[in-house]
Amino acid sequence: MARSDAAIEILMLNILDEPNDVQIVFRIREDIVEGEVLFYRIEFDGGGSYSAVEIDVLDFEGLEPFDLPDYQGVYVYEDQGIPSSVVPPYYYYLSFDFPEQGTPDAQTRIHRTIHLESPGFDLCTREVNLEWSSYQIITFPEFPDGETEALPFSVYQVFVNGSFAASVGMEETSLDLVLEAPGLQTFSVRAAEVDHPSEPGLYAESNTRQATFSWPELDEPVLTKADVTGEASVELHGHVAGDHQQYVFHFERNRPGEDFIAAGQIDRPSFGELVFVDEGVDGLDEGIWYYRVRAHLVDDDQECPEPAVTSG
Repeated sequence: MARSDAAIEILMLNILDEPNDVQIVFRIREDIVEGEVLFYRIEFDGGGSYSAVEIDVLDFEGLEPFDLPDYQGVYVYEDQGIPSSVVPPYYYYLSFDFPEQGTPDAQTRIHRTIHLESPGFDLCTREVNLEWSSYQIITFPEFPDGETEALPFSVYQVFVNGSFAASVGMEETSLDLVLEAPGLQTFSVRAAEVDHPSEPGLYAESNTRQATFSWPELDEPVLTKADVTGEASVELHGHVAGDHQQYVFHFERNRPGEDFIAAGQIDRPSFGELVFVDEGVDGLDEGIWYYRVRAHLVDDDQECPEPAVTSG
């Protein structure tokens, strides 16, 4: 981060909303009362080259104050003209032109926004995978390969539908979250100085991502009858409600005190009535056998390894 005694420094960058306007929050040293702030956005071309584009110049008196507890001389500017050809994350730096007193211009370090990627989804575990680019502060002369500076933030905080969901260390740039319910979900990430959702101190907000998730719902299978139909065969009857066509039903048996073993399966039945004949039950007449059914969801023709529901 730029030194606290610097003439001008960026405190944080926030992506506000689509089409991803960027809010630049910056501080000017308190003893400076006039001059101009020049705003620059760094843009890359397809070949990896970059250029600094001057996006605005504002007189000191025309700057908009920003209320940031415990900080003085803080102002805000919104870049609302990002071309669609500029791919996030976004890079910014500012310079300060003093009045003509022979004083050289001051320049901030380069700051990079947090960019949240489109979320991935694991249907088997109902987990959303979130990945984002890290917030960075970069030494200017060696950009883009210069060393990054220490951040004023301590954690990344993840929000789902506007509510705090989890936090991870600044060395992490991904998180898996289990969804409690299907439907439209909104995600965002914030780098925070303090790991407190409502009092983060300095903070930097990512863009938001929205996605709708759904999964097949299934009630617990119920076994209603087990008939011995031969010396070594048992016919099982049961039923299940829900999207049973999306599941494979595994039938298992055991004796008291022993582990369950596989008896067979029914693949994605068309109806909710389950009828299964377990053949070749060795020692059927030698004791009591117990049965259960475990339903495994099928995702893109691949069976999920863990059962979604198990009969009682």
